[in-house]
Amino acid sequence: TDHSGNVVKLGKPSVDGSTITVAWPESSPAGTYEAAWRVVSDDGHPVNGKWTFSYGAATPESLEPRPYVPPSDNNPSSSSLPLIIVAAGVLVIAAIGATLLVRHRKRSTNDQQV
Repeated sequence: TDHSGNVVKLGKPSVDGSTITVAWPESSPAGTYEAAWRVVSDDGHPVNGKWTFSYGAATPESLEPRPYVPPSDNNPSSSSLPLIIVAAGVLVIAAIGATLLVRHRKRSTNDQQV
């Protein structure tokens, strides 16, 4: 993020062993930035951190400390995936229940007609 809190869009990171790099966009203005990162370690635990750096000339005012917020993958469906799965499960159970109810009523109607 820049000193105003605007998110700087970066390209896809490249991984070489334990080193992760990402190209800095040349269109970004000079100033002070805060970089926040998050990776998953070999044992599956998330690791994160942040640091402040200046690109070109530093911004006169300092950055206000902010809590770390993991970056979004800009895919709103990924955050709602558990809700979608639960809703689909409920719909499947309701469809099965409705089918069984219709079959039961048909059998009851046929038994009464005999």
